[in-house]
Parts: sequence; C-alpha cells; structure tokens
Amino acid sequence: MIFTNLWLPAEIPRVLMCGIMEAIGVFTLVIFHQAEPKLKKIPFSQLKKRGVTFIALFILCLLTYIVIYDRQDVYSSKYDTKILMPFWDNDDLSYMISKAGNIDNAIRVYGPEQIRDAIKGDLGFSITKILFIANYILIFEFLVIGFGFISIEINGRNNIRNVRMAKK
Repeated sequence: MIFTNLWLPAEIPRVLMCGIMEAIGVFTLVIFHQAEPKLKKIPFSQLKKRGVTFIALFILCLLTYIVIYDRQDVYSSKYDTKILMPFWDNDDLSYMISKAGNIDNAIRVYGPEQIRDAIKGDLGFSITKILFIANYILIFEFLVIGFGFISIEINGRNNIRNVRMAKK
C-alpha cells in the first residue's frame, strides 16, 4: 500500500510514513522478542484469542480508513488533482463552500491552490493529517501484533510437538 501511495493523501509525505511505520514495526517486534518467555507461559487459547482480536482491529481500522479517505480526499476531474479536506472547515473554507454550493464546485470555482491556501496552517487540517497518519499506522501495527501473538502460539505448539517426538 505504502509503496504505491494507495490511499495515502498527497498532503502526507510518503517518506515520513515509511519511516514511522518501520520504526514502530521494528519496536513492536523487539518487544515481542523480549517478552517471548513471558508470553509463552500464557495458554494457547488466550494467545489465539488475542491474535484474532488484533486481526479484527486491523480489519476495523482498515475499513475506517477507507471510509474517511473516501470522504475526505476529494478528487477534482477538472484539475486532475486530489485535495485532503479537513474534518472541520475553517472560516475561509466554509465561505468558499457556501458560495460555491459544495466542495466540488468550490474546487472548480476557486481552484485547488486557493483551497489548499485556505486550509494551510489550520488547526483542523493538522488534526486531520494526524488522524490519517495514526489510523494508517494502526492498520499495520494491529496486523503485526496479531501475527505476533499467533506466531508465539504456533511456535509454542511446535515446541511441544518437538518435545513429544524427542521423548519417543
């Protein structure tokens, strides 16, 4: 997803996302590695339940992201560009939208650069970008954590199987 810029708004730098996701993913794997002896003491059924819970959270975050991306990342066919719209309009943007009728007309009437200028530096736009980044990262983080729990459960079962075979 990240290498193709799939569902990543143009206003959010791809390099920033790659760096943050890699750092958090590696940190999560290090935590799993350090906690593995303690996690192996947890019954397999609980590990599996935790893994499935995090996989379900992954699916929920992915669906949430798709919905908010579809709603907030507006495409203008006239200018062949996309603009990430803030969740909360500021006064300038509200004025442009009210004068034009809707956001699509506002982009056609005022142009994408004026719309971007109206939202640049706005707190609502900054919060929107932070929410997009957080949700995008959580998509992958929940997947990593879910697979981490499932892998500990699978490795534990394999270790038990190997011990049983060695005793025979």
